[in-house]
Amino acid sequence: LFFLIIPLLFMIFAIGRGSGAIAGEEESGTLDILLSYPLPRWQVIIAKFASMAVQTFILAIVLWLSLLIGAALVGMEIGWAELFAACISAALLGLSFGTLALAIGCARGSKGLAIGAASGIAVISYFTNALANAVSSVEPYQKFSLFYYYIAADPLNHGLNAGHAAILLGVSIVLLAAALLFFNKRDLSV
Repeated sequence: LFFLIIPLLFMIFAIGRGSGAIAGEEESGTLDILLSYPLPRWQVIIAKFASMAVQTFILAIVLWLSLLIGAALVGMEIGWAELFAACISAALLGLSFGTLALAIGCARGSKGLAIGAASGIAVISYFTNALANAVSSVEPYQKFSLFYYYIAADPLNHGLNAGHAAILLGVSIVLLAAALLFFNKRDLSV
């Protein structure tokens, strides 16, 4: 569940939110209305990112509560703190790819490109991490995979690894900075 289904859920959710935040509004023609308010562009990006982050972490809390209830109903013993850590780690992974989609959308203004590129990089990241244990030629590249930082420390058994969580959060911050830079420099088609 935590190796494929849950990260997939968070990535689909966050990539959808990130790609639609700017590029989706630009393609649908609503970005001009948003930008007609006397707000600087950076403030719009920060608000869109904050909205995506809050929604992603709300999804993590809902998932955590659902899994706790489900585990209690079937008599499964699972630590609530470790389960929470695994859900937060999945949210951080999703947020990283969602912010990548946001940055690509800010750079190019294409929702489809943002979804496709972020999803493609997510697939490559997943397979790099999954194959690293079986294929020795892939192993040196495992630490370039965001999935490694999501699951390698086994948050379901050991709790949240602060270093891995910091890397996932740091990737999101760097990508947010890129989104700000791209959006401020680009001529918009509104």
